[in-house]
Amino acid sequence: IGVLVIYKLLVQKASFSDVDYELFSMLAGHAATSIFSSKLYSQSERKLTTIQSFLDLLKEK
Repeated sequence: IGVLVIYKLLVQKASFSDVDYELFSMLAGHAATSIFSSKLYSQSERKLTTIQSFLDLLKEK
């Protein structure tokens, strides 16, 4: 989606300025951080589920 938006901007402008490149870089950094955080959250949720399952098994004994 981001690439399509940048392409659409390029069609409207003759070229990108240094400010445009800085903005794109910042947005890419934020997107990368969000993706990484999402992966970490998913991993922690899976680990929590595993630990809860083990605790449930121990309670049954």
